[in-house]
Amino acid sequence: MSSLKRLLKAAVLLTILGLGMAYFYRSHMNSNEAAEKMRRATLETDEAIKKFVLQDGADSEWFTELVKDNRAFDTVLTAELQEYWLAQRPILFEGKIIDVSRNLDGSYELFVEYTSDNRRPDFFANVFQLKIQCPRSKIDKLLEWRSKNPGNMHGRLAVTASIQSIDSNVAREIHVDSESGSSYNVSPLVQLGRGVCLSLLPIPDEIRN
Repeated sequence: MSSLKRLLKAAVLLTILGLGMAYFYRSHMNSNEAAEKMRRATLETDEAIKKFVLQDGADSEWFTELVKDNRAFDTVLTAELQEYWLAQRPILFEGKIIDVSRNLDGSYELFVEYTSDNRRPDFFANVFQLKIQCPRSKIDKLLEWRSKNPGNMHGRLAVTASIQSIDSNVAREIHVDSESGSSYNVSPLVQLGRGVCLSLLPIPDEIRN
């Protein structure tokens, strides 16, 4: 009888072990599939961006040049930014959507703020923004994409744009430290480019987090 009990216990343990291994295997496979899906989506997005950068002859290195050698954001002067944004070629700009508004002629104005990973790099850093005029056909596609991706209410996009002017002003903000709860004033320089959009591509949040 004791032998039968031992056999039953062993069978139960083996069953539990087998189920655990099967669960681990499925979880591992699902994780790999999700990682592979994200990798493919990232590659497809990068390729699409490269395509319209080449198509529009856009400068995709302006930000890298401005902050090379670990230069701080808040040292970038508008005159330096003008050298890149007001050159005789469009720029590539990746940012989050702040707002979209309709013009009287049926076209749209797209308002975006530069982000490298959906966050301002530093609360004291300069803020790079664009307000660009876009044909209805491009914005309709963007709005359709957002309606199908409700989690991306201020989703990111890559846009190539021809910049015609730059305005600058000092913003007044209050930052609250999440740990200490203390607050302090910050005054980042906002540099706003105005111009015309050429191409745009929504970027799902999960790709560049």
